[in-house]
Amino acid sequence: MLLSILSKEANNMYPKNYGITEIYNSNDTYADEIETGNCNYSEQKILHDLSRKNVVLLGIPGAGKTTLATGLQLLHPDINYISVGDISRNLPPESTERRYLDKLFQKEAPVGDPAFFLSLIEDQIDNAVSCGQGFILDGIPKKSEEVLPLKAFFAGKNLGIDMVISCELQSHVAYQRLAQRENRLGDDDSMIVYLNRTKMYLDDVDTFKAELVESDDDLIVLNAERLSAGHMIGKLLTVLGAVSS
Repeated sequence: MLLSILSKEANNMYPKNYGITEIYNSNDTYADEIETGNCNYSEQKILHDLSRKNVVLLGIPGAGKTTLATGLQLLHPDINYISVGDISRNLPPESTERRYLDKLFQKEAPVGDPAFFLSLIEDQIDNAVSCGQGFILDGIPKKSEEVLPLKAFFAGKNLGIDMVISCELQSHVAYQRLAQRENRLGDDDSMIVYLNRTKMYLDDVDTFKAELVESDDDLIVLNAERLSAGHMIGKLLTVLGAVSS
């Protein structure tokens, strides 16, 4: 059963709707549970099932993807969060891969080759699969041209995409978060780079969201205006619990 609680705000924010599940509740109980790991049996069952799924996590920079995924990891140790951004930031400064990325991060640089980003995540994907686990992948795709290479990459490993979770919010809210996080509020160059990346994503996201999923029920949209791991996880588990019931 697919639970769909669509408020007037949601209809205004997401007029193009692919059978999206949108939850507006104020479930803060998971904030404490993240600290204590004290989930009940049904919640642990949902988290266990999630840890066996291959999930693609979508959202503009600052949408709370890392907040959501790391909170889920704290609640269940078998959830593997694979972030292209985290892998990229940990590359040796003088490596060929890091120099390639540094060029891409310049706003005038061409869009990167999907094969490059897939090569960054391959070891972590293989490690999760070898342990009989799934993963939450964040960072690819960012545009429709990356969907087919990603699907081909998975198909070569006999994997599929079980679920897509899209964290959505207004772009100016996400920028304020990033600016405060990096302590660069008012930096015109960083704002231009952010706006360029966000525009590229938003111009294409409706297309590649639909291309990623086999069924509308495989796509879950979370309203990410409120940056709280407990709140976002509460909404997600509500959806997953309804779908599995």
